[in-house]
Amino acid sequence: MKKLLVLAALMAGIAGAANAASIDILLTQNGPGSSDWTLSVNNNSSTPIGAVNFEVVGLTSMVVNTQNAAISPDDSGLTPDAIGPGQAFGAVNNLPNQTIVAPGVVNAVLATLSGGTSALLRPAELNAQSATLYTPNGAAITDTSLFSVSTHPAVPEPATLLLLGLGLGALAFVRRSAA
Repeated sequence: MKKLLVLAALMAGIAGAANAASIDILLTQNGPGSSDWTLSVNNNSSTPIGAVNFEVVGLTSMVVNTQNAAISPDDSGLTPDAIGPGQAFGAVNNLPNQTIVAPGVVNAVLATLSGGTSALLRPAELNAQSATLYTPNGAAITDTSLFSVSTHPAVPEPATLLLLGLGLGALAFVRRSAA
């Protein structure tokens, strides 16, 4: 059992290291079954971010975070079916020469997207022929190894994890008793 736990911890560490990017663009579901999703950025680089472009599947509307005074609501938005059926193009743009996510900022909420209980966030380079990240003066950040894009469905309820743990414990007990 100890060997299995050590192996699981090692695999989790390797998976985490493989996804280590300086800038993480995250789409997180606001709760199990929710049709609202939060677009946020973790900027662990030394590069200020002025704009974020993205593709998203399964969502149809977006409201920018008005508490971030550097975001230009008039120049930001989501265009449903811009790339194909169910595939939207989104942009969160800055006011001239403003930084929407400064270096070192973690969990900077840019917008709330809505329209579906499942979604997939993709970099803008995929189909939209646009850079995903821009500096405050509008220069494209073309080094795609600098950032990662990921979608995070809602985490299961703690009771679900408790039941899973009890089931695994029971299996271990039955196996040990049989030996």
